[in-house]
Amino acid sequence: MTKNIKENLLILLISNIITIILFVTTPYIIRVVTSTKATENNNLMLSPLPILLYLILLSLLVCIITVLYRLHTEKRIIINNSITSLQPATSEKNKAEIMREIYKNKQDHLEVNRYEAIKEYTYTVFSPYMTDDCLETLCQNIKLYEIPESCINSVLTNGQLNTLDIRHYAWNIGERLGWSGQTRATFIKLCFPKELNDVEIESIRRTLRQKGKCKIEIDIPDKDSYEFHY
Repeated sequence: MTKNIKENLLILLISNIITIILFVTTPYIIRVVTSTKATENNNLMLSPLPILLYLILLSLLVCIITVLYRLHTEKRIIINNSITSLQPATSEKNKAEIMREIYKNKQDHLEVNRYEAIKEYTYTVFSPYMTDDCLETLCQNIKLYEIPESCINSVLTNGQLNTLDIRHYAWNIGERLGWSGQTRATFIKLCFPKELNDVEIESIRRTLRQKGKCKIEIDIPDKDSYEFHY
């Protein structure tokens, strides 16, 4: 039921009540008017009016006040609702910002954990064949490699690893980092210039998973995982 229909029904109800009251009380009013006499001070006396008339008038007054109060309350509710209806846009915007922040934090946390896993793997497989300084440099190279114009420093092994070991290492970490074959080949070419001096980047790319005698095996990650199986 709309607001206009409600107001019309209330007005109709009040009109009917007033009509009934006038119809019922008119004989009493005429009788009182004809029988009322002036007092010594020429004041009119209300006492002859019947008690029923007072009650009816009081009921009418209460009814009118109630109706007016309800109409005023409905208007306030409508105004408040119209003001509140403007809030969801701001709330949704704040919610979207919070969700973006949560997503960013998750991604940052994932990147940190991924890098720590690769760093631990690097130290594990290369520590028998490289110095501590070279190990740290290699880990820094991984972190800096995708940053434009970053400086990649070369490292050196003790000669006990062959090129297949280095290619397997590049494939393993690249698989966790989402690197393409070209990116993996270029990375180890820059990091191990001495060991891969005689091998072209294209040849490295084609033979990253080549089988053969090696110390560093191919490590295929589980689905949606960056962990190693060493």
